[in-house]
Amino acid sequence: MHVPPRRLTTRLEVDPEWTREACNWLGVSRQRPSPALWALLLMPERIDADLAWPEGTLQVYQRSVSRAGAVPSGVDVVLTPSVARPWRGEGTAVALQVDASSGGRLVASATTVGRVPAIPRAGGSEATVTVPPHPVVDGPGRSETFVVSDADVLAFGRLVRERYGVHADAGTAWASGYKNIVVQGPTLMARTAQCLRFSSAGLLEMWFTHPVPSGAAVTATSPDGQAWALRIASQSRPVAYTVVRDARDAEGALAAPSPH
Repeated sequence: MHVPPRRLTTRLEVDPEWTREACNWLGVSRQRPSPALWALLLMPERIDADLAWPEGTLQVYQRSVSRAGAVPSGVDVVLTPSVARPWRGEGTAVALQVDASSGGRLVASATTVGRVPAIPRAGGSEATVTVPPHPVVDGPGRSETFVVSDADVLAFGRLVRERYGVHADAGTAWASGYKNIVVQGPTLMARTAQCLRFSSAGLLEMWFTHPVPSGAAVTATSPDGQAWALRIASQSRPVAYTVVRDARDAEGALAAPSPH
C-alpha cells in the first residue's frame, strides 16, 4: 500500500459495463444509485491501484453518502488520506476519504478506515484518525435476518479484482483461525443495505467490530429503523453496527466534514 503524502485529485471515468455488474450484484439501478453503489465506485483502489489495502488489514469503519440522481459518466474525485501511528495503542490506522463531484457539485463521498498490519510506504498526512462512536442500540423493535454466502463474497472479489486469502480461500481462512472465508466489509455493508431495503440516496454508515464468516446467519435489530446492531449466533456481542438515513439527510452529511 502506498498512501500519497497529500490530497490526490483526478478524474474517474465510470465504466458502464463495470457499473452494470455492480448494480446487478447490489440489486440497484444506475438511475437511482444507493450509497452502497457509491461505496464501490469510489473504492480507493479503483482510483489508484497502489491504494489497495494490504493483506491482514482490519476494516474498522465505512461511511458512504450520496445525493439523488443517476451516476454520471465520469466524476472529479479528491482523495484525502490520513495516517495515525500508533493508533489506539497498536498498529497503524489509515483513513481514506474520496469526494466525487460532477459539474462542480459534490454528489457523493465515501470514507474507509482500516487498521493496517505495517506502516504503509510514503504515508499520508500525519493526523489523529478518529472514528465516531457506534450507535447505542437497545430495546425491542424491528428484526431482519440474512445470510452472506460464499457466492456473495467471491462475487465481490471478482468485481473488484480482490484476492485476499481470508476472503478467497477456505484453507487460508482456517489457518488464520476462521471457520470459513471471511466476509469483506463492503460486502457486509451492501448485503445489510439490501436486507433493510435501503436502495436510494442517503447516508450509510457501518462500524465493524468482529469478523463475520461466510454462511453465518446475520440478524439485524433496531428500535427505530435507523440505527442497527448486527449479530451472529457464535458471538454474544454485535459483529457490526450500521446507521441508515434517507436522502433528506444526505445534504447535511455531504456538507459536513467526514468524521475521521
